[in-house]
Amino acid sequence: MDWKELMDEIIELEESFVVIIGCCDITISDIGYTFKNLNQDSYYRVIGRGSDEDIIECLVDYAIDEEDGVNTDGEYEFKAIMKWYRGDYETRENGYFDITHIELKLIQTILQRERNEKLDNLLDFDFF
Repeated sequence: MDWKELMDEIIELEESFVVIIGCCDITISDIGYTFKNLNQDSYYRVIGRGSDEDIIECLVDYAIDEEDGVNTDGEYEFKAIMKWYRGDYETRENGYFDITHIELKLIQTILQRERNEKLDNLLDFDFF
C-alpha cells in the first residue's frame, strides 16, 4: 500500500465513522444501564466528523447491557466506533450515528468514589 492509498482510506473512514474515547458514569434506570451526565467534555474524538449533539444522542440512546461488560453502577471508561448513516434528502431527514462497536471498562463504582471523597474530606490537611 502506498501513501496515497493510505490517505484515501483515512479520508473515507473520517467521513463515515467517528471513534471516541471518554469517561462517564453509567447507572441503572428503568430501561437498563444508561450514561449519566454525558456531555462534550466526557469524551474526545480520535477521528471522524459530526456534531457533539449527534454523538451524545447516539450514546444516550444506546442500550447498554451486561454483554458490554456493565453489571454495576459506576464510572466507566468507554471507547466507541460510530457509523454515520446519511439522511434522506427528499424527506429532509437528518442522518444519525449508530454504535458499531463499544468497549466499557469499570474505573470505580459510585460507592467507591463517594467513600474516597469522604475520606479525602476527612483527611484534608488544610483543615488542620
